[in-house]
Parts: sequence; C-alpha cells; structure tokens
Amino acid sequence: MPGFSSVGTYKIFIGNLSEKTTAAVIKPLFEKYGKVVECDVVKNYGFVGTCNSMKWGSIKLLANAVSLVPPWNVDFIGDEWRVLQCEQISDDWNCTQYGQGVVSNRIDHYWGKVFNMKDPLGRPKYPELTRLVKAILVLPHGNADVERGFSQTSNYLTDNRICLSEASISAIQSIKDGLKHYNYHCHTVPFTKDFIKKGLGAHKLYLARLEDKRIEDEWKKQEQEDKDKKK
Repeated sequence: MPGFSSVGTYKIFIGNLSEKTTAAVIKPLFEKYGKVVECDVVKNYGFVGTCNSMKWGSIKLLANAVSLVPPWNVDFIGDEWRVLQCEQISDDWNCTQYGQGVVSNRIDHYWGKVFNMKDPLGRPKYPELTRLVKAILVLPHGNADVERGFSQTSNYLTDNRICLSEASISAIQSIKDGLKHYNYHCHTVPFTKDFIKKGLGAHKLYLARLEDKRIEDEWKKQEQEDKDKKK
C-alpha cells in the first residue's frame, strides 16, 4: 500500500470481520489502491477475554503473529499462561454486581490487575505474558486507519492529477509523513550528508524507473507491430 514510512509501505489492522473472511477476499479490495505486500487474517484472539480458557495452540499462534514478542520467548509465555490458569482469581476481577444483574468488567482492567501481580521476590509474576497481551490490546479494532488512508489518497488525486502512479502517491505520502516531525515546516529540515545521499539515491531510482518504463513501452509497441504484420 502507498504508505506512512520511508519505504512507502505501512501496516493496517481491520477488526470486526466475519469469521468466514479470508485473505483472498480482503486482498483484492486493497489492490485497487496500491500493491499489497502481505495480507494475513489472524483469529483466536479470544484468550484475551477474561472468561476464556484457551489452549496453548491458540496462544502460540498469537505470540508468533505479534512481532514485538521474540520467538525464543514463546515457550515462556506458554509457561506463564499455564501458571495463570492455576491462580485463584477473584470473581470481582471479571464481573461486577450491578443492581439485579452482573456486568462484565473491562478487559484492560482485568489484565491490569494481572500485570501488577508479583512473585515472592517482588518482581512481575507474568512479564512475558504481559508483553504479549499489551501488544494485542493496543491493536486498533476499527477501520479508522483504513478510512484515513483512503481519504488521504483521494486528496492527492485532484482533477489535474488523476493519472498519478502508485509510486508517485507513495512518494507524496512519505514526504508528508516526514514533514510531520518538523511541524510541516520544510525550511527547518536539516540537510545532513546522509539526507543529501538519500536524495541522490532516490533520484537514481527515479531515473531507473523511467528507463524501465521506456523499455517496457518499446517492447509493447514492438509486440503490437509484430501482431499487426501477421494479420
């Protein structure tokens, strides 16, 4: 996708999808707006809920899917999860009596109490599980990021720029993202040697792309001429 990083790509998370949704369904929707590098559908996030006792397989899947968790810590997370299942957790951590009914507490409140649990030496009792759960809880579950990306792309495609290529849109977005760090004041951007070197490198890539486009157009033209001669 045209993006929010220096390399022109960014990650988006989409929540509230149907259980039957697959990557084959999602990918074509975004290919209209740019190149989709990777498309994964991750399920079994239910273990974050306080009333679910999931199997180790589901936790391992999530631990491997979250890039913030090193691969060598996955087994430690499993050990901590099994220990947590043996804890005598008070019911009021999960639910609160409200009038004649019972209301479930917020998930982050429950996990906040788990995060604060200490071992006999006063250290966090579940450090690796804490890292995993925090990484999952902060994932956006709405479509705001997606809608924002589409809106920004639409703003670039004005009446006099309707033929902008994917590479051009990506470059515009990368520049805007970079200027955010300088409050959009381009004259305050420091021109270091590394900055100039990257600019020259970008120009070389641009010239190479134009050359590839010229060769491709000539090849298509020659191919069409050969077809016309055979008729």
